[in-house]
Amino acid sequence: MSTIRMLLVALVLACLIVPSVSFADSDEASMFAQAKNHYKENSYYFASTWLERILKKYPNSPQREEVLAMLAKSYAATSRDDKAVRTLKTLLKDFPKAADKLEPGLLKMVQDQSQQPPQLAEPEAAAPAVAAPAVVAPTVVAPTVAAPTVAAPTVAGGAEKAATEKAATEKAVAEKAAAEKAAAEKAAAEKAAAEKAAAEKAAAEKAAADKAAADKASADKVAADKVAAEKVAADRAIADRAIADRAIADKLAADRVAAQRVAAEEAVAGKVAADQVAAPKASAARPATIEEAVAERTAVIKAAVEKASVEKAAAEKAAAQKAAAEKAVADKAAAEKAVADKAAAKQAAAEKAAMDKEAAKKAAAEKAAADKAAAKKAAEEKAAAKKAAAEKAAADKAAAKKAAAEKAAADKAAAKKAAAEKAAADKAAAKKAAEEKAAAKKAAAEKAIADKVAAKKAAAERAAAKAAAKTTSDSAANAAAPAAASAAAPAVAEQPQPQTMASAASPVGYTLDFGSFVLKSEMVQIKKKIKSAGMKPVVASGPKRKEQMSRIHAGEYSDQQTAEKMLQKLRKAKAENFILQDKNGKFNVYAGSYFDKVGAVDEQLRLAGFGITTELRPTVVQVPTFILTAGSFKSEQDAALKGAELEKLGVKTAVVPRTK
Repeated sequence: MSTIRMLLVALVLACLIVPSVSFADSDEASMFAQAKNHYKENSYYFASTWLERILKKYPNSPQREEVLAMLAKSYAATSRDDKAVRTLKTLLKDFPKAADKLEPGLLKMVQDQSQQPPQLAEPEAAAPAVAAPAVVAPTVVAPTVAAPTVAAPTVAGGAEKAATEKAATEKAVAEKAAAEKAAAEKAAAEKAAAEKAAAEKAAAEKAAADKAAADKASADKVAADKVAAEKVAADRAIADRAIADRAIADKLAADRVAAQRVAAEEAVAGKVAADQVAAPKASAARPATIEEAVAERTAVIKAAVEKASVEKAAAEKAAAQKAAAEKAVADKAAAEKAVADKAAAKQAAAEKAAMDKEAAKKAAAEKAAADKAAAKKAAEEKAAAKKAAAEKAAADKAAAKKAAAEKAAADKAAAKKAAAEKAAADKAAAKKAAEEKAAAKKAAAEKAIADKVAAKKAAAERAAAKAAAKTTSDSAANAAAPAAASAAAPAVAEQPQPQTMASAASPVGYTLDFGSFVLKSEMVQIKKKIKSAGMKPVVASGPKRKEQMSRIHAGEYSDQQTAEKMLQKLRKAKAENFILQDKNGKFNVYAGSYFDKVGAVDEQLRLAGFGITTELRPTVVQVPTFILTAGSFKSEQDAALKGAELEKLGVKTAVVPRTK
């Protein structure tokens, strides 16, 4: 009875618990069903809403992997790429094996996000593009200065080499992608086969374990039924025995009462007979009346009946005590049997649970081992493929880097040589200009001295003529005194005239000339040193002059729309960009103009990192110049002393006359 009672209690508790669990499961299941219906109908926006609710309400859902994959696809289909990328990263982080199930488009979104090139800093202002019309309006179409025909073979060779390198790079990238794809497909196929084999093995083992458990359960049930039948038979035998014993005891008690009654009646009859026999003898002792005799006899009968009743009660009590003792023994035996049956059932259940647990553990261990072996094999193959691809990529990169380094070294050497030649030519030209300037300055100084001497000589001659005229007019000295005074006045006023003429031809002072410059940035350091010497730098506009520059040519296109696409690539690489149309109607895209060829080569190398192949094209342009001077000195010697002081600071200067 206690076992049945416990089973009923467990059943009631199960009935109370199961509804709430079923409701929770049905709630999540209904939400997932709604999301899946919208997803299948391509209603990705509504699907994403339901999927977001599932992740928020059930973050540890057993369907989390599928929910994340569907949510990423829904975001991508509704142009919410940022959310799609974040969801894909979460999916691949929590479930690394999910990459094999993703669509190529979704997987490419994550790869593109991780492979974007870093944003580079703006190029320094030391080499800006000087051609103002080209820089101000990138889409302005203007004629360009044709490159010298001597450089044509070099340009063509560079373009051909760049095209060959680009084709080789694209081929290497394609081969690498094909190898990675083949390796991934092979790994996926082997992984699927391993998983299928493991699943079939697990299913077979599970079926065998289920069959063994069913056979054991059937045997246990048969044994339990047999024990129950034996118990019922034993209980029934005990009950029949108790009934038989009670019937026997009742019969014995009835027989005893009957025997006692017969014995009492016989005793009464014998006494009556004895009384009748002894009546004549004992007539004197006979009761005096009939009433006394009847009372005496009644007392005898009553005593016999009471004695029989007492004996019957004692017999019934003994029988009841015997029945109670037998019933206690039977109840005790039944209780002990029930305890033994319960212990046997519990032991059987424990043995069955242990066997089931051991079988499940064994199946799980075998499946884990199979999964681990398959994963290890896939990882080894993937690592081998990755290593091979990395080695090939490294070799290709090293070859490309070596070729680029050799090309850059050659270009840099050529640029350095050209810069050295240009510097030597500029130095020679500057030296020649300085010599010519010094010669001109010397000629101007000699001319000024000659003019000054001529002026002094003319003044002396005029003074001598005036003195002679004065000595020849003695007779009219007193009379012509006022006239002489009036005539002398112009002579006195004219005396400084030669000096005035001389001063107009000669400089009013001297200043220091630091040369002419194309870029104001070139004067920054010189200005600082001028200021440190206690002078104020003066910048004035100079004449225009022709300068040779190097332009980075990024491509030639027959239509402006295609040229604009290259401009977009240059802007993305943070490079200067402009378009010039030549006389043949072609649109040429440039990535800047440089006076320094070395700086242009460095920019070429930087653009090559973005996959942009370029070439250098020389050109000559007229650019404005700036003349830098400083100081105002009364004498040339003072100016020369200040110039020597500046030369100690590393600044070359020349003393030149300063006019008003």
